[in-house]
Amino acid sequence: MKMASVQAKTVSLRQLNAVEKMDDGPVPKEMHVDEREVDEVRRFLWPGEAVELTVKQRKIRPGGSLITPTSFVATNKRLIIINRTRLGVRKDFEVIPYRYITAVKLLHGLFSCSVLIRVSSVDSGDGKGQNEEIGGIRPSEAEILVHLLNRRMIESHQQTDKQKAPAPAEPQSEVKFCTECGSKNSTIAKFCASCGASSVVEG
Repeated sequence: MKMASVQAKTVSLRQLNAVEKMDDGPVPKEMHVDEREVDEVRRFLWPGEAVELTVKQRKIRPGGSLITPTSFVATNKRLIIINRTRLGVRKDFEVIPYRYITAVKLLHGLFSCSVLIRVSSVDSGDGKGQNEEIGGIRPSEAEILVHLLNRRMIESHQQTDKQKAPAPAEPQSEVKFCTECGSKNSTIAKFCASCGASSVVEG
């Protein structure tokens, strides 16, 4: 679902106020969760996974879909996209862990927005990715969604980097060993505490 003549740019909530007056519903002031959307994906949720935001494609906006609107369900672990087809009877679910998302952009049109998500193709091994673009989203909802996805993407990548980081090197020994009997001695010892030998070397 592509929009014509869209342009990627940063949009503030103040700039969106004029557009919001033309919307087909109340303007959300914070993250909103539609329990009907949650019920759609409940069987896919992991233990401890919680839905943080739901966003549904608008029916009457440019780039929207009157009969088969697409929905975003953002959890604390993954993004689930519900693609409705065949007059809404069939639903396809696309589940994207945040660590596979490499970029999220807000594409701002005149009366609605698109959200562009770039996903790495980890299975192909060719280093290429694919773009998911959903249009017809209310501007304030699109901005909240992009903010959340970017935050979760960064957190996931930081966690992955920590897991890949090499283990810290073992600290060097702070003892001396006697070359005669092998006993451990303090670093300031001049003679072995066990045998009295003066042949004490760094550990």
